[in-house]
Amino acid sequence: ASSGLLGVYLLKNTGSGWQVLKKHENVAELGSHGSFGEVDFVTLAPGRPGIVVHSGGTWQGYTVEDISLFDLTAGTLRDLSGESILFHSDSEGGCGPETAECWNISGKYSFVPAKPGVPYQDLLIDFTGEKSVLANQDSAAGGGAAASPVSAPAASAGDPERKSSKIQ
Repeated sequence: ASSGLLGVYLLKNTGSGWQVLKKHENVAELGSHGSFGEVDFVTLAPGRPGIVVHSGGTWQGYTVEDISLFDLTAGTLRDLSGESILFHSDSEGGCGPETAECWNISGKYSFVPAKPGVPYQDLLIDFTGEKSVLANQDSAAGGGAAASPVSAPAASAGDPERKSSKIQ
């Protein structure tokens, strides 16, 4: 269950080989089982290239994915969010016919212009997915501000009825 260690090396192609410009070793512990997910190269602001590192794991049927942001122009590389940002969560491996609540919600991120004088663009995450509860559960378990009801048939004969909501 150990995290993966993030190290970043900035290189320059000199034509005759690669020159190491900067080393950032073991700057973050992300993910599980000694590794983390994919890395996306992004523009955090004009002239500020960065990376978004996806990490997370699955434990007892519940999956989470976080993202962490790093500014490649910074003197000291650190996660700009302070802690990872929850980006995806699902209960697909742990959701059975009698499970009170099941969900599968994912985000899609983008960067949008920030107010003048702010060093980075704003991070915008749009979440979509679905959540379901047993039909006999209290409606207070609800689906969130932008949830809309969806009918959900029972998985097989004899399974309890579920009420589903789309999340947007």
